[in-house]
Amino acid sequence: MGKSRKSGEAVGGARSQKQLAAALSVSRQTVGEYVRREDWPVAREPPWGADQIERIRAWQKGLQEDRSQMLNDPTIRSVTRQLKLEQAKL
Repeated sequence: MGKSRKSGEAVGGARSQKQLAAALSVSRQTVGEYVRREDWPVAREPPWGADQIERIRAWQKGLQEDRSQMLNDPTIRSVTRQLKLEQAKL
């Protein structure tokens, strides 16, 4: 596994959470949160190969879809609206 000159990122994989964060376009802290989740789809410790990174991206996309669906839920929108009104009263 070679390294790119610019970032030191392993070509085709990641050998640290920092490299994985770069591959996923998220912060290193977000990767730390991801690997602690029960539904994390691959090994919790590096290295992560290109195939594992693709599985993580698919899993990550599912997280975004879940969040999007939740934000469109009328009950969630109603509760959020009520919380904003309560906060404005304070």
